[in-house]
Amino acid sequence: MDYELYTEVVLTKNLNRTKFKKGDVATVTGIEEIGKKRFLKLEFFTILGESMGIFTVNIESVKSLQPNGIVNMREFDR
Repeated sequence: MDYELYTEVVLTKNLNRTKFKKGDVATVTGIEEIGKKRFLKLEFFTILGESMGIFTVNIESVKSLQPNGIVNMREFDR
């Protein structure tokens, strides 16, 4: 799947060593190709738009937002 900069994606699995979980939504802020593998730089925001961090993930760790998806809020301890 190809993703464009500044589009939203959803995690398909928990990010190890972080508090970000499967189902969290992030914005694509960078796209990298290393060898034959593709990676996305993702920025996570609070529901009010405050940046919570930027992480690079394998492109297989995300999927596009779906028309039948629903947003859910959970509290996040920093």
